[in-house]
Amino acid sequence: MEIRVIRLELVSGYGNVRAFVDVEYGGIVIRNIKIVQQKGYRPYVRLPEASFIGQDGKKKYVPIMKFADEETQEKFRKVILTAYKEALEEKIKQVQMVGGKP
Repeated sequence: MEIRVIRLELVSGYGNVRAFVDVEYGGIVIRNIKIVQQKGYRPYVRLPEASFIGQDGKKKYVPIMKFADEETQEKFRKVILTAYKEALEEKIKQVQMVGGKP
């Protein structure tokens, strides 16, 4: 089955989140996948998650979905990060065309 990025939105102002991504796979759309990058590290893909307040009063997060096998997970990761890299390159080109800094 084909993995297809249907939306990729570069963002700033969300801490280490660099982009939000929606992906279609096998007739299912997975929304709000995050690309996260901490300073000095490579970007990584973070699947959608739900938050709740635990018994200790602290906010906790649990994944909404999980891949059944590592091969499919790796395919998703590669497709999403490739689309992210291409979006960044396009943004840099656009900024350079108007004479600014990326």
